[in-house]
Amino acid sequence: MYRLLLDTNVLLDFMVPERPESNAAVEVIRRCANGTDTGCVCAGSLKDAYYVACKYLGEQAARDFVRAFLDALNVIALDEATCRIAASSDEPDFEDAIIRATAENMRANLILTRDERAYERSTVRAITPQRFVDLFC
Repeated sequence: MYRLLLDTNVLLDFMVPERPESNAAVEVIRRCANGTDTGCVCAGSLKDAYYVACKYLGEQAARDFVRAFLDALNVIALDEATCRIAASSDEPDFEDAIIRATAENMRANLILTRDERAYERSTVRAITPQRFVDLFC
């Protein structure tokens, strides 16, 4: 069983079948929903995914996806300590720094993201959902 932190882009891939790694995102979240792996998501990622999904899918569909994520994934709260770690990090992007700090604090096995390069400095390995599926499913 893996403890996974899912980046916002994985949530978006799950919601929109036309996105590049949609099938892999669906497989990852299915595994988390059935207890094969423990999937986690930052509260801020849920908010960001909802915001983007509203524009493309409408408010009701976006809200339905958020409820599905709440059923399948563990939500990690964003607190001041994590924000301070992220703000002091060497990450060029604050949002990526929050994901990195959260993954390191929760001792995730992997960060699942389509932006592996964003987490090159992390002590937690980042791989794409497709790579995860290819290696572990």
